[in-house]
Amino acid sequence: MSLPRAMAAALVVVPGVALAEEPPPSAPSESSTASTAAEVVVQPKVVRIALSKKAADKLSEQRVRRLVELQVGEGVSVPAEGAGPLDETAVRVFIDMPEPALVVVQVQAPDGRLESRSVDVGGLPWEVATRFVSIAASQSVRALLAPRRKPRLPVETPADRARALAARPSVDVGGSLELAYASALATGLFGSRLELSFHQAPLSEHLSVAALGTFGAGGWFETGVLADHRFWVGPDLRLDAGLGFALAITKDVRDEDDAEDVEVWVRPHARFQLDVRALPHAWLGLRFEPGITVDPKLNEAGLWLGGGLRLSYEGP
Repeated sequence: MSLPRAMAAALVVVPGVALAEEPPPSAPSESSTASTAAEVVVQPKVVRIALSKKAADKLSEQRVRRLVELQVGEGVSVPAEGAGPLDETAVRVFIDMPEPALVVVQVQAPDGRLESRSVDVGGLPWEVATRFVSIAASQSVRALLAPRRKPRLPVETPADRARALAARPSVDVGGSLELAYASALATGLFGSRLELSFHQAPLSEHLSVAALGTFGAGGWFETGVLADHRFWVGPDLRLDAGLGFALAITKDVRDEDDAEDVEVWVRPHARFQLDVRALPHAWLGLRFEPGITVDPKLNEAGLWLGGGLRLSYEGP
């Protein structure tokens, strides 16, 4: 092999796969700030170089140390001794020659990171080979001495918060003011409802009692159950959609002379509700409840159109 071609082959310095991965950084505390996250880790200023017997027989150990010190610079010193105190903060370089034309350079940082490079020195004068081996060692040392910034704290997006809220079970207690129109009664109703709800993915369950009155002297008293699903638009806005069933007892709700004073009704219905966070644990909801009313005794059915304004407290 001619000298120029050998030198070109020797210039191909192949970084090896890191033999020891960097341990994962410890989780930063909640009090960490962006400026703290940007602090750099203090880097060592000493490089210890050791050569195996085969490498030392071919390469000039003193020249390797001198060249590495010149090429790394930045105040880094390369002592003449290959080993130092056990507690010394230093980058350690080991140069081996497993094959007659191959030199392996391994560089280890104090935190355990290890980088390996191979240099083909076939056909090169040993003075030239020493220079190329020094270049490979210097490149690895500079790579491991480069300042490493601590990872920044992950930024939680509104979508992340909404997903976390949707997956977290919760209980709420709420009260609402309601208006409704029942075609079977040919009258409107108004009153209040008290509701206890348990929320979990994918369905929420509701149990409620309500007392409604007509514009005359009648009364509508019911208890109901409902299951719905909540669609989180954001951490402070959500939509609810579900189906429910209510059993009602009425008194004097119809004006017919032959109507009984007390009647039993069933009310299957749907619910659509828009909730907006008013306080950290308080929600204001606007609901719409279309459905039907059925008088099982008279086998009558009518349209029910209801709506209301709900205020609820939701805990964890």
